Formats: sequence, C-alpha cells, structure tokens
Amino acid sequence: MKRRHSPITVLVLASSIAVLGACTAILGDFTTSASVADSGPTSDVLTETSVDEGGVAFSITAPATIFVQPGKTASLAIAVQGATNGPITVTATALPAGVTAAPLTIAQGSSTGNLVLTAAASATIGTEAKASISATAAAAGAPAVTLDVTISGQSGTVDTTFPKTIPFGSGLGLIASALVQPDGKLVLFGTFHATPGDAPSLAMRLNTDGTVDSTFQSLIFTSASASPIAVGLKGILQPDGKILVAWTEGASSYLNVTRLMSTGALDGTWHDPTKATVSTIDQMFVATNPELMAFGRGADGSVIYAQIVTGGVNVWRWNSNGVADTTIGTLGDYGRTEIGPAHPVLDIDDLDSLQPQPDGTVYFTGFGVNESGFSAEVFARTTSALTLDPGFGPLPDAGDGDAGGWESGFRFFLPYEATMIGNDLYQAAEQNVAGCTVTDTLCTIKWTLGPDARNSETVCPNYGTGDGGSGLGCGDYAVRITQGPNKTILTGGFSTTLGGIPVVVRFTTSPLATDLSYGTGGVAKLRASASTAAVELPVAIAATTEGLVYVLTQDAQYPIQRIWP
Repeated sequence: MKRRHSPITVLVLASSIAVLGACTAILGDFTTSASVADSGPTSDVLTETSVDEGGVAFSITAPATIFVQPGKTASLAIAVQGATNGPITVTATALPAGVTAAPLTIAQGSSTGNLVLTAAASATIGTEAKASISATAAAAGAPAVTLDVTISGQSGTVDTTFPKTIPFGSGLGLIASALVQPDGKLVLFGTFHATPGDAPSLAMRLNTDGTVDSTFQSLIFTSASASPIAVGLKGILQPDGKILVAWTEGASSYLNVTRLMSTGALDGTWHDPTKATVSTIDQMFVATNPELMAFGRGADGSVIYAQIVTGGVNVWRWNSNGVADTTIGTLGDYGRTEIGPAHPVLDIDDLDSLQPQPDGTVYFTGFGVNESGFSAEVFARTTSALTLDPGFGPLPDAGDGDAGGWESGFRFFLPYEATMIGNDLYQAAEQNVAGCTVTDTLCTIKWTLGPDARNSETVCPNYGTGDGGSGLGCGDYAVRITQGPNKTILTGGFSTTLGGIPVVVRFTTSPLATDLSYGTGGVAKLRASASTAAVELPVAIAATTEGLVYVLTQDAQYPIQRIWP
C-alpha cells in the first residue's frame, strides 16, 4: 500500500540549537586580573582570576529575547553567580511603547529572580525594541545587557507582520527545507532563480524581519536550468555554526554534499580525497532514486546520508571533514553500503529520517509493508559499523515479525518525519481509521527506543473523545515535525476539516498530549490561498529557542509564515 499523497520534498529535520543567554559581569571594589572566555556568539563571560580580599564580584545572565502579549505579562529569568556585598537591583529601560517593567531586587545570598514585563492592552502587536538590562549592587555597576523585546500576538497565531517582503518572485522560488541559526535568522534551501532559466541559488538567508540577508554568500549551482535542479535539498546546522548541505541533482541524479561557513561561503576544508578530483561540492554517486531521503550528523561530527533502493536502504558515512568512511561499505564506492532487506519488512516505500546515537548506532524510520501485507511504520537499528543490529525487534506490544534489525509497527499508520528527545522518538503520522471516509487523521506518535521499540503514547487530536474542539479529524494530514522549547513537539500538516489550510499542532511530551493553550484547541491555523493539499502541505517547519515557528509551503502567496510563540 503506497502513500496516497503527492510527493513532498523531505524536510529538514528542522535540528534546533539553544541560544545562550546574554551575559555581563558586575564588579565590586576592584580586581587584580580578569579574562574573557568566548564560548559562543552571545556568551562572553568575564571570569575572575584573582580578587582582592575586600573585593566583590558577581555576574548575571538572562535570555537574549522575550515576547510579551498585549494585556499580559512575561517573566524574564535572571540568574546570579558569585558573591555580592548587598542586594542586586535589576532594571530594564528602552522597552517598546506600552511595555513596562518594575525593578527587580535579588536579595543578598539569592541566585535567581524574575523580571516581569507588562504590556498594556493597547500595545501594538509586532512592535520590537532593543531594551537594556542594568544591574547594580551597592555602589557597583556594569554595562547594560541588550534584550530584544517583541510585542507578540496570542500564542499559536500567525504573525501577519512577517515577512515584510517575499524573497523571490512568483515561479522563481521552490523551497525544499529550512533551518534557524542561533541568532534567529532563517536559512532557506531550495532552487531560487533571479530570472527564469538562470543559474539558481540553492541557499538564501532571511533576517529576523523577513528581509533577504544580502551578506549571506548563497550557494550557486554552476549550470543554468529552467527546471528545479536540487531535489530533496536539506541542511544541518553544526555546533560550530557551519552548515552541511546535501541534495540530489535532478538532471544527472548525482548525490551532492558540501559544507558552508555560517556566512554561506563554501568551506574549503570539506572534501573527499578518494576522488580523482577534489571539489568542495562532492558529486559522489549516480543515485538509483534521485531524491534525498534522510540526512543526519553523529555525535562525533560524522555525516550520514541514506536513501531507499529496491528492497533496502543505501547508506553513506563521512567523517567530520568529508572523508568517506569506506570501512562500512560492501559495495566499495564512497562508503556506500546496503541495509536490508530482512524479514518482516517486505517493501520499503519511504525512508523518513535517520537518528544517529551517541554510541555510533543509528535508528532508521520510515513506511513500508509488513509480512501481513499491511502498511505500517518501519524501524531499523544498526550497529556502529552501520550493519543491521540482529537484536533489534520485534515490537513487544504493537508489531509483529522476527528480530533481525528491522521491525514494523502499527498497522494503518503512515509516518512521515521523526525527531528524538533523549530515548524518545516522535513521529508525525496519519492514521487510516475505520469510518474515516475521506482519508487519514493527523497524529503524533511517541516511541521509546531501546533494545526494542515500544509504542508508549499516540495522540490524534479530536479523534475519539476529542481534545477541546480543535476540529482536526478525517482528511487531515501530518507530514512535518520539529522540537519546540521546553521539550514540546510541533507537528505540521494540512487540515481538510478546517477548510483546506496548513496547520501546526503543539504537543507536550511528558505525557504526550495536545497543548490546548496553543492557538485554538492546540492548533495554529495558517493563511492559505490555494486550499489544496499539494500546495499547502508544509515542506518544512522550524522553531527558534524562544518558540517562534516558521512554516514553509509551496503557496505562491504565503510561502513562509511565522507563528507567535
């Protein structure tokens, strides 16, 4: 049983990296020496190396961004490290019009406090300001900390102020995936033409206000084409800010992998010396299926790429500098090896994601046909050498079949993307339920992965007993998933029952449940102009550490939408 929807470009597994809080140091009497340790773009910490006996030294940290809704308050956590000779007073100035904050006093001996911001009911949504946070203790003071304050709409509603400009003309842009950088800028991957038929850019970056960032050195393909070149293009953000990019070229079906600096410039240190000619863009193998299926980064910095072939999965692995790992390969070209087939999986229709583990093993998830001929989730686990782990499976409470590395899960579930928090894997899925005469029901599934995969929880909003009136039900597709702040999960899809629009549903994770405080009944409803699943299905969703959510579709009028946190 094949999927019944139009093919959709694989999302970025939109990876989310935390933004460290802004820091400053406040000194008392005097110090004899001090040094600055730079551990990131927003985390300069002043470290005392020696302090006079009568000196006092402390530091404060705070988030760099905060949102506050009209008529409501928002709490900003302030943390104190070190000793003081009295209470600390924290104040905020240069706030947006309509936003106020009473001074915060952190008592001597205390380490935390909450600065409360209040927005008037008349405050204008979308107003932004760079506020200043100052802290003093007795006669000591320090330079102000910058805080980005934004007056937002209700959590789970569309930010109609974004984008202020459309980054490409109608018919000249095809978005495949996206990721958010630590500074909140959005990097888009796809095929972007300045004029029809010219050599396309495969990457572009937007500022936080939605305008194109002209400082980003876009990845330009070397040949012109009137049709999309990059199929399944996807990016991964490394901890050092560099960006790994992979795609298959539609014209030749070559796999391509390269690495960009955070500025978008090609990283010349990424290469494969086994090639006859070293290139920063590695064209490695003529793909049997010209679509990127799954792409991930291991804890050791290695890069893994996989795609389905008849009856199994082809897998490649490179080290952190792009050198092919040929020790895993049985086919001898650039580390390619084939996983499967193995009972009980008779057919693999789609590979949705791969999840590298700290010990070097990898979980693969997708959709296939089990031994009984029913459509079901497909799981596989490998050893660190990327061979099937024979001890994995069968599912003890939902699946069937033998162990041998593969396992199939629930019948009648069509999973799409997956993401992991700890040992828990979350899937965006559709449930083909009896009595649902249109098609499927939007669902999110949580699996706990270990020696076996155990289905622990499944949530299908408004199916069965309902969830407070979200309106989701028959005809609603779930295709994208990403992590939000505070261990929340965001599932993106398309809702027929709400009138043919893209939607995002937010879930808590412990336990897995619809977050009814988000949008309407847990559902964020987006704008739509075409009202067809082929256009409005999200090709990507990505979340910032503050909870802003970006949803990307192929809608010519609303290709990029942002949801208030």
